[in-house]
Amino acid sequence: MDPGIYALSLGVLEITDHVRVLGNRQGPPTIVDGQLESAVFLINGGRTRARVELHHLHIRNGRVPLGDSGGGVFNFRGLLLIDQCSIYSNSAGTGGGQFRDDSNY
Repeated sequence: MDPGIYALSLGVLEITDHVRVLGNRQGPPTIVDGQLESAVFLINGGRTRARVELHHLHIRNGRVPLGDSGGGVFNFRGLLLIDQCSIYSNSAGTGGGQFRDDSNY
């Protein structure tokens, strides 16, 4: 992803398959902004346990209701690698920045 601010206007970015998201490594940051309207990333690993890598991103302003979890990143049964990311200014009942749920279906 090129540097800049990616403001989510249609809600959470749901990932259901293997993917690598690469932000800008040097210079201006790549910012993914939930605009305080939703979580930023939802990793829905499902039965295949999707492998997701997030590199060089700023993940900010994700918000879910107080009874929910994972304002910045909610990881449900995914295999998640977070590398050189800044996760800040997110809110949730549990795990404002990042939350992992590895429960069964």
